[in-house]
Amino acid sequence: MKELFQAINAVPDVRPSSQFAKRIRGELKEQPPPATKTLNGRARRWMIDPNWLSDHADLDLPSRIADNG
Repeated sequence: MKELFQAINAVPDVRPSSQFAKRIRGELKEQPPPATKTLNGRARRWMIDPNWLSDHADLDLPSRIADNG
Protein backbone atom coordinates (compact mmCIF):
# COMPACT_ATOMS: atom_id res chain seq x y z
CA MET A 1 0.00 0.00 0.00
CA LYS A 2 2.85 2.37 0.86
CA GLU A 3 4.54 1.67 -2.47
CA LEU A 4 1.27 2.41 -4.30
CA PHE A 5 0.86 5.79 -2.58
CA GLN A 6 4.51 6.67 -3.22
CA ALA A 7 4.07 5.84 -6.92
CA ILE A 8 0.90 7.95 -7.12
CA ASN A 9 2.57 10.89 -5.35
CA ALA A 10 5.54 10.70 -7.75
CA VAL A 11 3.34 11.38 -10.79
CA PRO A 12 3.08 15.09 -11.61
CA ASP A 13 -0.38 16.62 -11.50
CA VAL A 14 -1.92 16.97 -14.97
CA ARG A 15 -4.03 19.89 -13.71
CA PRO A 16 -1.71 21.84 -11.41
CA SER A 17 -3.24 24.15 -8.87
CA SER A 18 -3.79 27.76 -9.83
CA GLN A 19 -3.34 28.88 -6.23
CA PHE A 20 -0.43 31.09 -5.27
CA ALA A 21 1.35 28.59 -2.97
CA LYS A 22 1.98 24.98 -3.89
CA ARG A 23 1.66 22.29 -1.25
CA ILE A 24 4.98 21.00 0.07
CA ARG A 25 4.84 17.57 1.60
CA GLY A 26 6.12 17.56 5.17
CA GLU A 27 7.88 14.89 7.15
CA LEU A 28 5.79 11.95 8.29
CA LYS A 29 5.03 11.95 12.00
CA GLU A 30 4.98 8.66 13.83
CA GLN A 31 1.86 8.45 15.96
CA PRO A 32 0.37 5.47 17.77
CA PRO A 33 -2.99 4.17 16.58
CA PRO A 34 -5.83 5.79 18.54
CA ALA A 35 -7.52 3.94 21.39
CA THR A 36 -11.28 3.74 20.84
CA LYS A 37 -14.25 1.88 22.27
CA THR A 38 -15.88 1.36 18.89
CA LEU A 39 -14.57 -0.44 15.82
CA ASN A 40 -14.87 2.68 13.63
CA GLY A 41 -11.74 4.46 14.84
CA ARG A 42 -9.40 1.50 15.11
CA ALA A 43 -6.60 0.78 12.69
CA ARG A 44 -6.75 -2.58 10.93
CA ARG A 45 -3.84 -4.97 11.34
CA TRP A 46 -3.02 -4.88 7.59
CA MET A 47 -2.54 -1.08 7.83
CA ILE A 48 0.36 -1.33 10.27
CA ASP A 49 3.90 -2.30 9.36
CA PRO A 50 4.75 -5.58 11.15
CA ASN A 51 8.27 -4.32 11.93
CA TRP A 52 6.87 -1.19 13.58
CA LEU A 53 4.38 -3.28 15.52
CA SER A 54 7.09 -5.62 16.80
CA ASP A 55 9.03 -2.59 18.08
CA HIS A 56 5.89 -1.19 19.75
CA ALA A 57 4.33 -4.35 21.20
CA ASP A 58 2.78 -2.33 24.04
CA LEU A 59 0.41 -0.74 21.47
CA ASP A 60 -0.82 -4.09 20.10
CA LEU A 61 -4.11 -3.93 21.98
CA PRO A 62 -7.68 -4.73 20.82
CA SER A 63 -8.70 -1.16 21.73
CA ARG A 64 -6.16 0.21 19.22
CA ILE A 65 -5.84 -2.41 16.47
CA ALA A 66 -8.66 -4.47 14.96
CA ASP A 67 -8.04 -7.80 13.28
CA ASN A 68 -8.37 -8.02 9.53
CA GLY A 69 -11.75 -8.76 8.05
